[in-house]
Amino acid sequence: MERISNNYQDASGKPYIRTFAIVLAIFGVLIFLARAKASLNMFEFGDETEKLVAAQMIKAGMRLYHDIFAHHGPVAYIISHAYVNLVDPTNFSHIRWFMVGLALLASLSIYTSPIFKNTTSRLIATGAFLVLLSSIWAVQGIHMMLYHQIGGFLFIIPITQVFLPLLYGHKPTAFGFASAGFSCAIICFTAYAFGPSVILISTSSIILIITNRHYTEIFKQIIPVFWGALFATSIVAIWIALNADFEGYFIYHFYFNQAVYSKFIEFNLGAIKNLFFIDFSRPAIVHTFILFGLIASLFFLAKTEKPQIFKKNNKLTAFSVVLFFLSLIMLNPRGSTGFHDAGLDVAGLAVFSVLGSYYIDEINGKLSTKKIALIILGILCTILLFELASRKAISSPYGVRKSDFKSYSNTRNATADYGLITELVENDKDLLALIFRPSIYIDTGKSPTSGHYYYLPWQAAYNKNPVDGYKIDICKDLELHRPSVIWFDNWKVWERYSIQDYEPCVMEIINSSYRAITKGSYFYIKSDRLMQDHAALNVDEGKISATRPLDESTPIALKIFSPKNDDNGTLKRIGIKFETHTRDNPGDAQLELSASDGKVFRQNFPLSELKNNHYKYFDVPNDIGANFASGKILSGSGSGISTLEIQSTDGNSLTCINYIYSDNKIAVTPGCPQ
Repeated sequence: MERISNNYQDASGKPYIRTFAIVLAIFGVLIFLARAKASLNMFEFGDETEKLVAAQMIKAGMRLYHDIFAHHGPVAYIISHAYVNLVDPTNFSHIRWFMVGLALLASLSIYTSPIFKNTTSRLIATGAFLVLLSSIWAVQGIHMMLYHQIGGFLFIIPITQVFLPLLYGHKPTAFGFASAGFSCAIICFTAYAFGPSVILISTSSIILIITNRHYTEIFKQIIPVFWGALFATSIVAIWIALNADFEGYFIYHFYFNQAVYSKFIEFNLGAIKNLFFIDFSRPAIVHTFILFGLIASLFFLAKTEKPQIFKKNNKLTAFSVVLFFLSLIMLNPRGSTGFHDAGLDVAGLAVFSVLGSYYIDEINGKLSTKKIALIILGILCTILLFELASRKAISSPYGVRKSDFKSYSNTRNATADYGLITELVENDKDLLALIFRPSIYIDTGKSPTSGHYYYLPWQAAYNKNPVDGYKIDICKDLELHRPSVIWFDNWKVWERYSIQDYEPCVMEIINSSYRAITKGSYFYIKSDRLMQDHAALNVDEGKISATRPLDESTPIALKIFSPKNDDNGTLKRIGIKFETHTRDNPGDAQLELSASDGKVFRQNFPLSELKNNHYKYFDVPNDIGANFASGKILSGSGSGISTLEIQSTDGNSLTCINYIYSDNKIAVTPGCPQ
């Protein structure tokens, strides 16, 4: 398609506009990268973490959609699998750089869009997009690797490389068409729910091609799209053939979501109407500002000069525009305004930034210096309003304001103590976390016993009527493998679904063969491995206190509780719960263990290894473990730490200690948290 007219006035002739554009673009890149880096490990979310666990399972030889339950599209799993193979199989602290890269790729697509006539317009659009995106990056969960976000960024490519250029009579490049085809195919593999959006934007683009070219030239115009789509499809198909299952993909992603999962989330297309409500409440204010941006985009569209050819095909062009905006809305068919809105958010920002910059370029040559200054001020005010809105908003999904991000993240990043799980799990695939806590597998470095590495009501509903033999039986897996540890919080899903109702066999197996390590604990181990009854000592579970801090003149005596092991197992490992008083303590200390026959064992350990409110585990020599009698912590070159103790009802105290024996049995101090 030829450009309709080359008689454009160069907006870059205004040096202050050019300077502003450069400053805005540089600032956009810097503020976005700074905020993206700060959010790399912010807000752990199970829907994202389960992709990482699945990637580890795939690397171990299991097949997605066959041995591993999954009902999302393969793209997020492909990304995670690539990460565990190319970057790190256990440390996922850098995986969100992929989302940063995807955002920068979308920005590059904006910058290189054929709709722009000069560099100034490109810089304004790209800079505005990145600045606005940085404002909502963590608030809307856009930093998380979920299909909503991935699809939204990819959707920007056909918008900027094909549809908007066609709308204004510019010729998309062959590479632009190919990249649009590639992106649209990947979007569909990200989630089939994006299919309607891809169909709508494709239809709207074809309408524009028809209105601008003879029918005989259409095929030549769009053939690169097919090559791009074929390339993307081939990549995904090869990955599925090697690491997943084609039939399982269609059953679990298409049939499962449509026939089973949709009933639980009560999916209704009528909910889309929620996207058009003006709502300034904290959960919805970001979406409201995105909606304002789309309304402004319609204004820019109406005010910019359309090429003459569109005036001759006004109805078709208007219809294509309606289809295009409908494709944006369909990026969020649930109609929710949290992280499910991320695809619409990022695409909406891109449309607003591109059309706004195009509009400024169109009117720049016709305005006085004063009015151009007002336009620049308007851009800055828009950015400020978005920033203020994002500061008022609460993040999705955790409901935290920007001002509380740091403190909340510090609290969340103080990981739970899963050291005992690591001690008790004998080998790989010896752990199961229920109902939904995939982060435990990452934190412990252990793989799940079952392909149902979490278990929710919709999985049980499908298993009652499986399709073509595709069923992972969690009850059979539990009976067959009997994992050493089951982490089980008995979460009543959405306060509506109890596992006792939707899969009672799980409760039956836990109740018959497992015991909680302490009263109220989520850690369950095989009954024959736990040596003492919870009622072995009468303790006041609310009375946990720290000893006086360790110093050179005040060692810490370990107050021992160790029930008799009738199987003659010797003490092999001992775990002591320490309190660091939330500070870094330099130097080292010494553990001294004594046997009843007078033998003594001493071991130095650096205080920097201790985590606040965590157990630290030590090896116990055989000659000490056979007759273990007492112990204490002595100051070395460091001090300031304490151990935690629990009070018994008779006023005595017991140090919070876990005891692990050579016959794989364990004992824990009753009432001490794990």
